[in-house]
Amino acid sequence: MKHYLLKINDLIANKKLDKEHIAVKIGVKRATFYNYLNNSTKMPVDVLLELSNFLELPASYFLGEKVPESNYSNNKLSNSKVNINSSIEEGDNKYLKIEIEYLKKQIKDKEEIINLLKNK
Repeated sequence: MKHYLLKINDLIANKKLDKEHIAVKIGVKRATFYNYLNNSTKMPVDVLLELSNFLELPASYFLGEKVPESNYSNNKLSNSKVNINSSIEEGDNKYLKIEIEYLKKQIKDKEEIINLLKNK
Protein backbone atom coordinates (compact mmCIF):
# COMPACT_ATOMS: atom_id res chain seq x y z
CA MET A 1 0.00 0.00 0.00
CA LYS A 2 1.22 3.49 -0.78
CA HIS A 3 2.76 5.51 2.01
CA TYR A 4 0.07 8.19 2.00
CA LEU A 5 -2.74 5.62 2.13
CA LEU A 6 -1.18 4.04 5.21
CA LYS A 7 -1.13 7.45 6.90
CA ILE A 8 -4.74 8.15 5.94
CA ASN A 9 -5.96 4.75 7.13
CA ASP A 10 -3.98 5.02 10.38
CA LEU A 11 -5.36 8.49 11.06
CA ILE A 12 -8.94 7.36 10.41
CA ALA A 13 -8.47 4.33 12.69
CA ASN A 14 -6.71 6.25 15.48
CA LYS A 15 -9.31 9.02 15.48
CA LYS A 16 -12.15 6.47 15.19
CA LEU A 17 -13.59 8.42 12.29
CA ASP A 18 -16.55 7.16 10.29
CA LYS A 19 -15.50 6.49 6.69
CA GLU A 20 -19.01 7.00 5.34
CA HIS A 21 -19.21 10.41 7.03
CA ILE A 22 -15.83 11.38 5.57
CA ALA A 23 -16.92 10.29 2.08
CA VAL A 24 -20.02 12.49 2.29
CA LYS A 25 -18.03 15.46 3.61
CA ILE A 26 -15.40 15.27 0.85
CA GLY A 27 -17.99 14.73 -1.86
CA VAL A 28 -17.36 11.15 -3.02
CA LYS A 29 -19.45 8.01 -2.92
CA ARG A 30 -18.82 5.62 -0.04
CA ALA A 31 -17.73 2.80 -2.36
CA THR A 32 -15.35 5.10 -4.21
CA PHE A 33 -13.80 6.28 -0.95
CA TYR A 34 -13.31 2.68 0.18
CA ASN A 35 -11.65 1.93 -3.18
CA TYR A 36 -9.27 4.85 -2.62
CA LEU A 37 -8.41 3.65 0.88
CA ASN A 38 -7.83 0.08 -0.32
CA ASN A 39 -5.72 1.27 -3.26
CA SER A 40 -8.17 -0.30 -5.73
CA THR A 41 -8.55 3.11 -7.37
CA LYS A 42 -5.94 5.87 -7.40
CA MET A 43 -6.98 8.81 -5.24
CA PRO A 44 -7.07 12.03 -7.30
CA VAL A 45 -5.20 14.99 -5.89
CA ASP A 46 -8.41 17.04 -5.54
CA VAL A 47 -9.85 14.31 -3.31
CA LEU A 48 -6.65 14.25 -1.26
CA LEU A 49 -6.93 18.03 -0.86
CA GLU A 50 -10.58 17.76 0.23
CA LEU A 51 -9.65 15.00 2.68
CA SER A 52 -6.78 17.03 4.10
CA ASN A 53 -9.08 20.03 4.53
CA PHE A 54 -11.64 17.86 6.31
CA LEU A 55 -8.96 16.42 8.61
CA GLU A 56 -7.41 19.88 9.12
CA LEU A 57 -3.98 18.68 8.06
CA PRO A 58 -1.88 19.80 5.09
CA ALA A 59 -2.08 17.40 2.14
CA SER A 60 1.71 17.28 2.22
CA TYR A 61 1.44 15.55 5.61
CA PHE A 62 0.24 12.45 3.80
CA LEU A 63 3.26 12.65 1.50
CA GLY A 64 5.81 12.88 4.29
CA GLU A 65 5.54 16.20 6.15
CA LYS A 66 6.38 15.89 9.81
CA VAL A 67 3.65 17.28 12.07
CA PRO A 68 4.45 17.49 15.80
CA GLU A 69 2.41 14.98 17.83
CA SER A 70 0.61 17.71 19.77
CA ASN A 71 -0.57 19.30 16.54
CA TYR A 72 -1.41 15.95 14.99
CA SER A 73 -3.57 14.91 17.92
CA ASN A 74 -5.38 18.26 17.97
CA ASN A 75 -5.68 18.44 14.16
CA LYS A 76 -3.95 21.83 14.23
CA LEU A 77 -1.43 22.96 11.68
CA SER A 78 2.04 24.15 12.46
CA ASN A 79 4.89 25.76 10.62
CA SER A 80 6.79 22.47 10.66
CA LYS A 81 9.46 21.80 8.10
CA VAL A 82 8.41 19.70 5.13
CA ASN A 83 10.40 16.49 4.73
CA ILE A 84 9.19 14.67 1.63
CA ASN A 85 9.69 10.92 1.92
CA SER A 86 12.08 9.50 -0.66
CA SER A 87 9.66 6.64 -1.36
CA ILE A 88 7.21 8.91 -3.20
CA GLU A 89 6.42 7.29 -6.52
CA GLU A 90 7.46 8.93 -9.77
CA GLY A 91 3.92 9.94 -10.76
CA ASP A 92 3.37 11.68 -7.45
CA ASN A 93 5.70 14.55 -8.44
CA LYS A 94 2.97 16.00 -10.65
CA TYR A 95 0.62 15.90 -7.66
CA LEU A 96 3.15 17.75 -5.57
CA LYS A 97 3.34 20.45 -8.24
CA ILE A 98 -0.46 20.69 -8.31
CA GLU A 99 -0.54 20.91 -4.52
CA ILE A 100 2.12 23.62 -4.51
CA GLU A 101 0.04 25.68 -6.93
CA TYR A 102 -3.03 25.09 -4.79
CA LEU A 103 -1.18 26.20 -1.67
CA LYS A 104 0.20 29.28 -3.42
CA LYS A 105 -3.35 30.26 -4.33
CA GLN A 106 -4.46 29.69 -0.73
CA ILE A 107 -1.66 31.95 0.50
CA LYS A 108 -2.53 34.63 -2.05
CA ASP A 109 -6.21 34.50 -1.04
CA LYS A 110 -5.33 34.80 2.64
CA GLU A 111 -2.95 37.70 1.96
CA GLU A 112 -5.75 39.51 0.12
CA ILE A 113 -8.06 38.98 3.10
CA ILE A 114 -5.39 40.29 5.46
CA ASN A 115 -4.88 43.38 3.31
CA LEU A 116 -8.62 44.02 3.21
CA LEU A 117 -8.81 43.75 6.98
CA LYS A 118 -5.82 46.06 7.44
CA ASN A 119 -7.45 48.70 5.26
CA LYS A 120 -10.69 48.75 7.29
